[in-house]
Amino acid sequence: MEHTIADATCPMECSYFQNEILIISVLIYLSNGITIYNKAIVQDISNQIDPNLLSSFLDAINMFGKNLTQEEVSQIQFQKINILISRAEHSYGALLLKGEIDDLCKQNFSNFLLKIEDNFQDYFNGPYMGQCLPENEVDLVAFSSMKEYLSKKLYDISPEIIKKSCFLKKR
Repeated sequence: MEHTIADATCPMECSYFQNEILIISVLIYLSNGITIYNKAIVQDISNQIDPNLLSSFLDAINMFGKNLTQEEVSQIQFQKINILISRAEHSYGALLLKGEIDDLCKQNFSNFLLKIEDNFQDYFNGPYMGQCLPENEVDLVAFSSMKEYLSKKLYDISPEIIKKSCFLKKR
């Protein structure tokens, strides 16, 4: 029987990655700070975070950063928690995580945000009507992006580590 990481029951059930990186929450918001998608991954932490308050806070920090340095803020760190901020054409995304943010993580999250805008062009090209993005459809794009990220990260990891640390299905 052959095992692959794509067979894992859920990417975050892989203990190798739980120790390396832990996604707490994903947030997509408009340039005015209105949250249009929020996914809490770690419930006990994410339930303490108001997504609208967080998106408004990040929007304010971005405005401050632009005024101060002429550049948008792309990352914030609070002790062991990192917030990765990415910008697409019509929206911003924030990824709250525990662990180091590498270039692959940044690129993957940026690609995720671009896919969302591409998949929901009608939503972003018209006036904001007070609606959030369809959660189940965005979840599918997020899950696909996460699997893509993990498969790239696993390329240099020995199969023994993967087998010992992930719950894999047999083919």
